[in-house]
Amino acid sequence: MPWEVGEEGSSSDEKIPTFWDSVEIKPKDVTMSLIDCPYCNRRLRVPEAYSGRLTCSSCSKYFQRQDGLILDGNGKQIIEITRNLPAKGVVGFIFAEIILYGIIIMISVVFFLIGA
Repeated sequence: MPWEVGEEGSSSDEKIPTFWDSVEIKPKDVTMSLIDCPYCNRRLRVPEAYSGRLTCSSCSKYFQRQDGLILDGNGKQIIEITRNLPAKGVVGFIFAEIILYGIIIMISVVFFLIGA
């Protein structure tokens, strides 16, 4: 049996096949884009080249994606997809947060100097 290590007549160089020997590991070559649901604004991850019907996992409503456009159930355009939206939003948020903290620190220093 394969789990019996010290079996007589077997060589120690013999490799015992396992399940993982037959598994093919493929790199992820699909680029995903982020799309906001037009009904509840939940962000959905969809393959960039996908065209067809999408169903939101949050509100369960469906809409279409064709040639980079978002269409409702009747085929009317709802919104246009913008790429790299999350990166720009995060950078803008971080920049605004740094400015806000800077202003708070300056006001604290001013009150400290006036009160001293």
